[in-house]
Amino acid sequence: MKKPFLTALTFAVLTNAVSLASAQDVPNVPLPGRERFGPLHDISLVPPMFPGTVVINDLEQLHRLYAITGREDEMIGIYHDVLKTTQDPMIRNYVYDSLARAQLKPARTDDAIATLRTSLAEDLAELQRHAPTNLADKN
Repeated sequence: MKKPFLTALTFAVLTNAVSLASAQDVPNVPLPGRERFGPLHDISLVPPMFPGTVVINDLEQLHRLYAITGREDEMIGIYHDVLKTTQDPMIRNYVYDSLARAQLKPARTDDAIATLRTSLAEDLAELQRHAPTNLADKN
């Protein structure tokens, strides 16, 4: 009875000692690639986001403002304007999804379905454009 208890106690003490030894202070070494950006808490030194994500952020902020003021339907026009002005696939995908959600709110399901089908057709065309040539020709 004493032997299993002593074994368990020894294991617990050793485990605790190892965890304490590994928890010692590590020198303040910057993460790889972070040394040029300065301290993590200084947001002014963070590099700018990709242009597409900035556009998406603007659209999200506009959507929130329109939703707060009860004018969420006006976002549909903005989404159509963005689709007319950009060919960026990431932005177009986001806008198509947002447009379909906006069209579902007043129960315009046919418009939402048409929007998503248009998005799907664009995505498939883009995928086909980047697809490798016919593999059967290579064999």
